[in-house]
Amino acid sequence: MVRKFVKTGSTARFGARYGVSIRKQMKAIEDKRKVKHQCPKCQHMSVKRRDTGIWVCRHCNYTFAGGAYVPKYAEPTKIEAKMKEEAVSGDKDKGTAPKAKKVEKVEEELDAEEERADKVEEELS
Repeated sequence: MVRKFVKTGSTARFGARYGVSIRKQMKAIEDKRKVKHQCPKCQHMSVKRRDTGIWVCRHCNYTFAGGAYVPKYAEPTKIEAKMKEEAVSGDKDKGTAPKAKKVEKVEEELDAEEERADKVEEELS
């Protein structure tokens, strides 16, 4: 008696073609792509893929570019993160400094971090 294998998921349409490993890879990619993802703006689990690399939040209607199969959110740079932290802490004190001064301060801190990293590299070599 012939043993029947169950074809599962979205790759059942390929039948016996293309090989098992490629069908498994394709199924993993399609499963990741079809799942709802978290919106970077409103944090709601309602982001769906509109087109290749274009993602839309159905909750807040936020459209952004991301990866082809999974949305990849660009993490803010260190300068942007520091500026945001200082802006929030400055609002509480009601003595906010101009943005130019904040940028200079953050850049000085980053330069100091780079100098420390260079020293460590010199010590290790």
